[in-house]
Amino acid sequence: MAIALLSTCGPSLPPPPQQLALLDATHFPLWTTSAIPDQGPVAISENLLTLHPGQPMTGVRFTGDWDTLRLPWIQYRLSFDARRTEGQDFFATCTFPVGSADHCLSLVIGGWGGGLVGISNIDHLDASENSTRGEIHFENQQWYRIRLEVREDDIQVWIDDRPMVNTSIKGRHLSLRSGEIDRCTPLGFATWRTTGQIRNLTLERLNR
Repeated sequence: MAIALLSTCGPSLPPPPQQLALLDATHFPLWTTSAIPDQGPVAISENLLTLHPGQPMTGVRFTGDWDTLRLPWIQYRLSFDARRTEGQDFFATCTFPVGSADHCLSLVIGGWGGGLVGISNIDHLDASENSTRGEIHFENQQWYRIRLEVREDDIQVWIDDRPMVNTSIKGRHLSLRSGEIDRCTPLGFATWRTTGQIRNLTLERLNR
């Protein structure tokens, strides 16, 4: 009886990937422009996204099917390098999911005149108004390593291993800032009148 039962079972699925390079040769073709009105040109190539100045914003988004690729919606680490090559405002603002495609936030990098870092929106407050607000002097042409960890109860961010955000999200209202940023969901990047570049983008599953 046990042998007959086993013979009816289909092949087991391999475990989901622990880490995925989202700009490698397989996955970079899954990126596309966000079609933001009056956005600037976008160049998408293996291991490099380049977003040129828009009027005012330029965006890109990842179009791969999250469930088919077996990517985690929560309990993950997103790591990437980013730099501003021209301009003086946000150059790699990252929109990311928190539990599902319908629940996303944005990590602002270099906003509000060039130095603000924080999460938009928490409890209806954007990154310039809530407790995640921080400041860094970003130099043009310099690469910065960003690490974002999204867990069920909290979000943490480091830039060049410097802690920038450590906030609880349990029981809080999470939403995107109103405007065109929702065109970057569930995962995407945006710039504001600025040229920004992103490389070495990986998504890694975190243990609970």
